[in-house]
Amino acid sequence: MLDKICEYCNIKFLLPKAGKKEQARRFCGPICSRRWAANNRSDTWKQKASLAKQGENNPMFNISQTNPNSLANLNRKGLTDKRQTEESNRKRSIALVGKEVKPESIKKMIQTKIDKGIFWKPDDPEYIEFKKYRRKVYYWTSKNDLTQLEHHEKRSRVGYHLDHKYSITEGFKNKVPPKVIGSVYNLEFIPYNVNVSKGTKCSIKLEELYVLFSCRN
Repeated sequence: MLDKICEYCNIKFLLPKAGKKEQARRFCGPICSRRWAANNRSDTWKQKASLAKQGENNPMFNISQTNPNSLANLNRKGLTDKRQTEESNRKRSIALVGKEVKPESIKKMIQTKIDKGIFWKPDDPEYIEFKKYRRKVYYWTSKNDLTQLEHHEKRSRVGYHLDHKYSITEGFKNKVPPKVIGSVYNLEFIPYNVNVSKGTKCSIKLEELYVLFSCRN
């Protein structure tokens, strides 16, 4: 038996024999060996490796773009109309928790939504009125008994979200009373990925909402 310490991860490991081969061993396994080699390659080695893959030494040298191995010619027709499963989207959402988005990307997304009329500029007087309207809608929304809605027990960040069928943004633009937008007849629980992709779109017509609201009040 021979006790050794890995030169990469500094973790102690045990070898069943103590021969010359075991005495010369420096790493606990091939992964640590490869990682150490990748971190300790000389500039001369990197330059030689780079030159070795240029010109005729490149495996794809002088191969036409019709070659099936060419990335430019991969057949992507199989992905048409394909959608990720809810479980796959849920796992991806969890994996993205804590990931930082570049400020430039955030500004670009906000500007796109401003151009589409989904967002308002922070200094826009209409935006201040919209925030007041939205608070009133949330007030009336909180007054409802949400347990009478389907899927209420599945409510979570990556499960089901509470959605306003006729969106708050459209309600503000069309001057719909906050009590109507926040009524239980305009609420439903839908999968979070559907809610995120829906944005400010409406899944019910305003006339239908008014009929439901007036008939049951």
